[in-house]
Amino acid sequence: MNAVGDRLGFCHDWIRRLAYEGLLAPKRAVLHASIGEALEHLHEDRLDDVADQLGHHYSRAGDASKAIRYLVRFADLAARRYALDDAYRAFDQALAVVEQLSPSERERSRLDVVLRYAFLLSILGRQTEIFGVRLQSLQIVTIIVSILLLVSVIAPDVLPVPAAALMAFVTRDIVLPPPPPAMRQAVDASKAVVNVHPDVAPLSAPSVIAPERTVEPAPVLVGTVDGVWNPPGGIGETLAPPPPPPAPAPADAPLRVGGNIRPPTKIKDARPLYPSIAQTARVEGMVIIETTIGPTGRVLDARVIKSIPLLDDAALEAVRQWEFTPTLLNGSPVPVVLTVTVSFKLR
Repeated sequence: MNAVGDRLGFCHDWIRRLAYEGLLAPKRAVLHASIGEALEHLHEDRLDDVADQLGHHYSRAGDASKAIRYLVRFADLAARRYALDDAYRAFDQALAVVEQLSPSERERSRLDVVLRYAFLLSILGRQTEIFGVRLQSLQIVTIIVSILLLVSVIAPDVLPVPAAALMAFVTRDIVLPPPPPAMRQAVDASKAVVNVHPDVAPLSAPSVIAPERTVEPAPVLVGTVDGVWNPPGGIGETLAPPPPPPAPAPADAPLRVGGNIRPPTKIKDARPLYPSIAQTARVEGMVIIETTIGPTGRVLDARVIKSIPLLDDAALEAVRQWEFTPTLLNGSPVPVVLTVTVSFKLR
């Protein structure tokens, strides 16, 4: 314990814990609410930096509405920065706080948090856990499954997360059943069966035995007759050459992130320069870019898939300077395709 002016500073965790638990619950709630209001006042221009702390203090203060807002805000920020474990914990805490809301607000807030939570679980490849989330109605389950199916099928390249993780809900390999066998036509026994081909054995004994006909063998054609090549001993048919084999896929084709291909981690960041013309025009928003990352982790190619014309060039210039950890497949680095976002916000 250290003296700080006319106050005491508790330097040991157990002392702080005992002092905290010695307070009555209403007093603790008031202190947490005061800390939350102070953080909002001190960091009003950069609340994203303290969103996790605000969510914690307002949840302890009993202000469920503010706690959920800041916990979801922090979870979204963490997911965009690929801190998926932090986002997972924040969503889980937000779901627990939802139960403190009034019945009129609880269902709407639960639906919003559960949808975001389910989307994060699908990115993590943990789709089976989606149905273990606190789902209170069949409508929520139906909405989650419908959204995941539609987004993964209709717009796989627009998502800021690889679409391959969502395709676990869709069966692509559809095997059609074989066609039914053709129905055999019934043979009318009253009609006589006529042998059309002369070499077919008769079904009934003939009334007259005629001598067999002799068939002269056809001459063997050798050479070219009317533009058709007849090899010796052949039958003079023109055979089409077999189709060429399909071209093999290039060995260094980039793979899309998802499934066994995990997203690389950014190790070098470069902030985009806000164009002055965009600031003057008060233009802000998010540019979505599809990048090709080489085996060494450098950005080889980048193209805009969601454009804001005044911000595209600045976003591309920043992304081309990023570097990532190499992505390994069977122990060897491979190029991958990764979708990233660049946000521009006016201060």
